[in-house]
Amino acid sequence: MQTLSIRPRLIWGPGDKTVLPILLKMIAEGKFSWIDSGKALTSTTHIYNLVHAIELALTKGQGGSAYFVTDDEIFNFRNFLESLLATQKVTAPNRSIPGWFARFLARVVEAVWKLFGIKNEPPLTRFSASIMSRDCTIKIDNAKKDLGYSPLLTVRQGLEGMPVLKS
Repeated sequence: MQTLSIRPRLIWGPGDKTVLPILLKMIAEGKFSWIDSGKALTSTTHIYNLVHAIELALTKGQGGSAYFVTDDEIFNFRNFLESLLATQKVTAPNRSIPGWFARFLARVVEAVWKLFGIKNEPPLTRFSASIMSRDCTIKIDNAKKDLGYSPLLTVRQGLEGMPVLKS
């Protein structure tokens, strides 16, 4: 049996149970701050584009291959997240902390959580601090070439179709 891998970046869209709900909760609780003013560059993957890529991979994918898939657009975190929050009629606060400090603080917070056996996830993790403070843009050339992948939706179209989450 041969396998292949689909590798999306920052999945978002209708039905999101992670990115948007966590962001909304942090803002509502006054726990959100930008890291490096949200200037890190990122690729994103709308859920409809991911499903499209999976369908293509099932019919055209080559076993043993890995395919990165995104919306084929690059944004800085702040522009993307502010646009996503606008679909919910929410505005993020303007405060920001330096990336190096966020990564340091995340290490400390995770250590405290581990030391005291705190079960819930810390408010800042090394993973989230790293993701929001470092550029991560992805080339999708293999998916385009091998699968004929092209996003079905632009980010703008995806944002226009975002439902308002229930509180």
